[in-house]
Amino acid sequence: MNIIKDKILYSSQTYDVVLPKEKRIVDHLLNLVRGDLETQGDRVWLTKVQTNQSLKLSEIEGKVKSFASFLVSVGFQPGDVLQMGCSNHILFYIPVLAAWMIGGTASMGNPTLENDKIEHQLQLTESRVVVCSKDYIDKYKSLKTDIMSLIVLDSDSADDLTDDVLSLKKILETSSEKFEPTEEMMKVDVEDPAIILWTSGSTGTPKGIVHTQKMLLELDLVDCLDSKRALISTTMYHAGGFAFPIYLGIKKGKSVGFITEFEPRDFLSQIASFKADFVICSSFVYIGIGNVNDSKQEFPCMKKILPLGGAFKDETHDRAMSVLGKHVTIELVYGSSETYLITLSTGDSKREFGLCGKLLPGCHLYIADIESGEKLGPNILGKIMIKTPTLLKSYLKNPEADQDFFHANGFGYLGDIGYYTEQGDIYYSYRSKEILRVNSVWFSPVDIEYLIESQDAVKEAVVWGDYDHDSGNDKVYLAVVFHDDVSVPFTKSDIKKLVEGKLIKEMQITGEIYFFKNIPHGPLMKKLRTKMKKFVKNI
Repeated sequence: MNIIKDKILYSSQTYDVVLPKEKRIVDHLLNLVRGDLETQGDRVWLTKVQTNQSLKLSEIEGKVKSFASFLVSVGFQPGDVLQMGCSNHILFYIPVLAAWMIGGTASMGNPTLENDKIEHQLQLTESRVVVCSKDYIDKYKSLKTDIMSLIVLDSDSADDLTDDVLSLKKILETSSEKFEPTEEMMKVDVEDPAIILWTSGSTGTPKGIVHTQKMLLELDLVDCLDSKRALISTTMYHAGGFAFPIYLGIKKGKSVGFITEFEPRDFLSQIASFKADFVICSSFVYIGIGNVNDSKQEFPCMKKILPLGGAFKDETHDRAMSVLGKHVTIELVYGSSETYLITLSTGDSKREFGLCGKLLPGCHLYIADIESGEKLGPNILGKIMIKTPTLLKSYLKNPEADQDFFHANGFGYLGDIGYYTEQGDIYYSYRSKEILRVNSVWFSPVDIEYLIESQDAVKEAVVWGDYDHDSGNDKVYLAVVFHDDVSVPFTKSDIKKLVEGKLIKEMQITGEIYFFKNIPHGPLMKKLRTKMKKFVKNI
């Protein structure tokens, strides 16, 4: 149970994480790898499950030093930023570790963003070395930025690369593994930047989220005791997708599988083929698992699933468990790219929509009045204010965003609204930017989405609002994606009747209803409502 004192909630567990002796995360990780090789022998760290390609512990240090040699040869120096523009691959972490070895920072870019947003990231980071996937070579070559070296992460000998594009595979084959960092490269403090994550940019320009060496050194994530094979369905440029393979694979000694196709039905096949006992997936995949009604597969090896990036109703859990099996434990977390994990709801916790569970050790929380910022008591909706040991250092070159986020005594505001009870239970309600209002009634788009998605024919639904100056209310719009095998989907009239019969008069679809093959998602497959809103305006 969380402890309440002076309207601030604290974890009931002591924060006892001890910083390792190393000041640089790369030295700590390589020392762990060396120790494992000496005491346990070699093992597989990463596996691309669809192809069974893998990377062993014994391959890591040599490849990292080879790429570090290359980086130095092209002028990469301590303090420089390496831009990643690629998704999941067994060699994803090699350039990252190499940048750290030289005393630089790694920026986790999303290559699917619009060109102007990627250009904005490169201008902020001043990155001149970019590692991208071959699908995005033309995009990065077309950018209006001064990229000095463009390296392709996933090229092979059959690829016909132009002279201004380099193959990571060839670099690793031709560069020296005898690289040793200089004294200048070793001058890294625990408070220096290590990684830059990015907000989705769905509501504007992406903001760089700067995390330090110290954060990565002491990062403590969710584990599954006695598990040996973890499978991850999130992208490696996302906060969780980046950290879990390092935490579970190197710090906790597991073999980590990952996927590159994110359809729920395919993911079930990968769970079975990899014999995963611990599964970490996006909310989109988790909800989709429950909608696979005809799965004949069984998952006897699976012990725990950890869905990231959403709040779920009981029916969602029930549907997922009907596919995976009742022996599988569900754990839920609340967190963000700015904070990493804040709360954990374990398998034996009660299930309620929005219930966040226990604060993790070292985490503090209070609820602030939306207008005044005053600390609120139990059962009053307000802004969720957070302080964690893994809080971001700052936003990248963005003092206005820092001012909006940071508040007194080291607390930060993520943009979430919620409340707590007299018993110390914390509830997430909605994102403040997505809240809708009709006739002075405030509600979340999720309230309507869950009703629509509860119908067997519906794969996914997204709701958004647009302010109507004539009425003073938000006009409520809906987009629906049906399952491919649905022969007689709902009509617009059917959907309106469903909502009218189940929800209050203020929570009705008053705008247009759209039918699409898919809807836009962010890195954790979160629905991008603002992007959807902009898209339909251009139809």
